[in-house]
Order: sequence, then C-alpha cells, then structure tokens
Amino acid sequence: MTAMLEANCQMLAILKKMGPAETKFFPQFPLTSFEQFKEVDSQITGNELKYIALLKTLLKDNLPKNFSRILSPSLIMELNYGGTRSREGFASYVHLNETLFESQRMDGYQ
Repeated sequence: MTAMLEANCQMLAILKKMGPAETKFFPQFPLTSFEQFKEVDSQITGNELKYIALLKTLLKDNLPKNFSRILSPSLIMELNYGGTRSREGFASYVHLNETLFESQRMDGYQ
C-alpha cells in the first residue's frame, strides 16, 4: 500500500513540475500526419523540459512498447530512421529525436 501511495506522490510531483496543461501547447497524441509531426518538432524548441516530461509520462520508460502513443501506427509504417527506400527519415526531426532520447535517459547515466 505504501508503494502505491509513493507512486501517486511521485506522479503528482511530476504533474506539478509540468505546470497547467494547455491544450494549445500539447498537440493531440498520437501524431497522425507529417504536418503534425513537423509542427511538434518546431514547437519543441525552447520548451524541451515540458516535452521531456510529457514524453516520459506517455512512454513510461518503455519506448519500444509505447511508441505508438507518440506516433500512430500508420505514420510509423511510413518512417524509418535514416529516410531510405522512399520513406521519411525520423532522424530529420532533430528536436523530437533529442527530446525522446532525453525522456528515456536514466538517472545517473550520461
């Protein structure tokens, strides 16, 4: 029971750090089009900490299992990392890529 209480306290602390959620600030996830993808990538600049906290909450420290919470499965199928074989490159979205990396970084590792 105390572990559950502690987890709830940690979640509340994270939500307080994020501040009030603004519907204009955070787009609807999962992203379903490249237009939304580009818009989010450009909005991240200057708001990295808020997006890191949001992605950390959405992904719950399990990027492979929960990636579809960020991008829709249909959009994932149109991507690959390098942009080869007539697919869009995920690496070209630098800000979102770096933010995803930072959201999955473990404490104590650099």
